[in-house]
Amino acid sequence: MDCQFNLFQIAKVPIEMHVKIQSTAIPFAPQYQEYLAMRKSKKQARNARNEPALTAL
Repeated sequence: MDCQFNLFQIAKVPIEMHVKIQSTAIPFAPQYQEYLAMRKSKKQARNARNEPALTAL
């Protein structure tokens, strides 16, 4: 067969904890804009650290 599989060990997959959003936070309410912007910037920083940069298509 010409198929090639890349297998990995399940033990090497890191556990990712998720932070729960405040239940009262509504995206359209002005008092939560700062809170939601902070969450978004933290999420983007985490993802940028884990994902390789796209250099070419």
